[in-house]
Amino acid sequence: MTEESDVIYFDTFEIPDGFRLITLDAPPTFISAKEVETRALYMLLCISDLPWMFGRITKYKPRATKFNFDVVWSGDDEEHQGVKLSNYYSVGEAALSGRWVYLKKTGSERRAREEAKEEGSEDESEEPSPSRPRAGAAEHKAD
Repeated sequence: MTEESDVIYFDTFEIPDGFRLITLDAPPTFISAKEVETRALYMLLCISDLPWMFGRITKYKPRATKFNFDVVWSGDDEEHQGVKLSNYYSVGEAALSGRWVYLKKTGSERRAREEAKEEGSEDESEEPSPSRPRAGAAEHKAD
């Protein structure tokens, strides 16, 4: 993980500590605008030079044709972001520019299990996050 001007980048796809991957059902659909407003959802987006950028989703605009999300990539500034459902990333796929995923914060294991039951996924559709340093701690990987 690297930080440049408060934007958090990952050199390869990884789920930050304290977060869980949201796997979409088939056929995939965007999470509703109402659900985005009520849940703490985040996005990992593969950008042009292939690192992954991490940000907090503040709004989903289902009628937008170009910029369908507002995302805070750094500080408190919201930026318009456009992503395509067809580019939703599945673990193991090639990391191409425009691939993206939803992430959600994890709480207690009990709450995570309750949310999984509510979503009808029972831990099958979501990967647990591996142990990693917190997002606020700057870390540089030695490759």
